[in-house]
Amino acid sequence: MAADDLVVTIDTVMVDAGGEILYLEDLAFALSPDKRYLYNFNRYGHTIEKIDLDELSLVDKLPFEKEGPNGTGDHVYYMNMLGENHVHIADLWTSGVFDLDGTKIASLNLYDEGFQGEIISEYEQWRNSVIIPGQPEILFALVSNWKDGSVNLRRIDVRQKLIRKYDFDQRGKFPQFSLRVPDLSKDPIVRPYLYLSVENGQLIISSDITSEIHQYDAVGDSLISKESSHQLTVSEKKGGFLGVYASMEELMVDYQKVLEEVSFSPPVWDSVNKRYYRFSNRVEFGKEKELGALLPNHIRTHVYLSIYDENFNLVAEAAVPQVTNSQWYFARGGDIWIPQNIADEMAFIRVSLE
Repeated sequence: MAADDLVVTIDTVMVDAGGEILYLEDLAFALSPDKRYLYNFNRYGHTIEKIDLDELSLVDKLPFEKEGPNGTGDHVYYMNMLGENHVHIADLWTSGVFDLDGTKIASLNLYDEGFQGEIISEYEQWRNSVIIPGQPEILFALVSNWKDGSVNLRRIDVRQKLIRKYDFDQRGKFPQFSLRVPDLSKDPIVRPYLYLSVENGQLIISSDITSEIHQYDAVGDSLISKESSHQLTVSEKKGGFLGVYASMEELMVDYQKVLEEVSFSPPVWDSVNKRYYRFSNRVEFGKEKELGALLPNHIRTHVYLSIYDENFNLVAEAAVPQVTNSQWYFARGGDIWIPQNIADEMAFIRVSLE
């Protein structure tokens, strides 16, 4: 399918919140298995907002506890649905499985000393984690090393208390995009976005710096990598930055270059058309900079859409100038849905392809 053959249609729909104020910052959301409902975690109220995507309305606010036997922890960063009534909720230290009534039915302390195998070192920290539906005893988590900037995947068998490590950055690409100012923090101030998702029943690792994806093969207990050669953009960022800076101003010079190169979002599976969608973008800056700003004025964000078959072979790509915000999205009913904040109201841009 050539880019000229793609007909892109855009519409915008608003969610009726029934007078409630929905959480619209750094969305942590999950979809029901049939994709009728979107569950959005409200970090202020510590509730899950249940949105009916057929009716485009808020139908419930589900309360959760921070502490105690049913506690999620203070901060919720990641969610994924494990069925109609069970949700996996995680922060950077703990992970739990909950009923939607707030009852915790399983918990895991990611720093539990009872684990064996390739446990994390003193320089490593847990990042995002997911549970594949149907495999509640297995937790997959991305791990980063703040000392050398490396990243890897860990498979945690909760029942056997065993951790296994999988390396997927053989070329050492990710540390090149960890930018730090040692006088301000030992941790990177800027680092690559890493995405861990479950699409079409497959565990997928992706990132913003490259089009390459990694799929977990349960049969071989290994990672399978897939690269694509893109025509409208490069297939990965160049890198080669200094990495350590004396000031934020120096760091931002290189960070601007990072943003000016293509950035990839995670792929999503369209079960209707049996294909994956993946947005990417690059930022165009002006020459002028506002007083006190760290980056020059933003001119525009150029957005592109790539389409892959079920084996992640690239079959089409196109510029999508109608879309400007494309980091988070999902496929539903053959369309791509992109959450938006429009005048402090929840909305979705729906992208249809013909």
